[in-house]
Amino acid sequence: IPSWSALHLGADLVVCTDQGIADRIRCLAECALRNLEDIEKRTEQSKQFGGEEFNTNNDLNCGIVKVCPYSWGTPIDPILETIQCSNSQQDKELDQVHLFDVVIAADCIYMPDFHEPLLKSIKLLIRRPNKSDH
Repeated sequence: IPSWSALHLGADLVVCTDQGIADRIRCLAECALRNLEDIEKRTEQSKQFGGEEFNTNNDLNCGIVKVCPYSWGTPIDPILETIQCSNSQQDKELDQVHLFDVVIAADCIYMPDFHEPLLKSIKLLIRRPNKSDH
């Protein structure tokens, strides 16, 4: 739900991750495609009534939505490889140390043994402001 909410609200890049279990990743990708199709349908309906457009792209590997396996606390290379596959200006400008403005996690902190790896991953993934941002 958080990923799709961010997408509906116009996030430039949404990366959905889960453990590297094939069925989980397949399910994420299928859900991403269904949600993108729903957004496109709603956008078309909205355009007919003079409403706002959503920024979408149906290509799950090289568009606004990325899906990849990732285990908390491990190197972020799978995420870097996933987001670097497109030729968009945004991907070209990504600093490999400072990736995301926001990391949203849901239904994932109920197991205390995973808190530390989750925090490690967030630290690796979050964009730190440049000195010029202050």
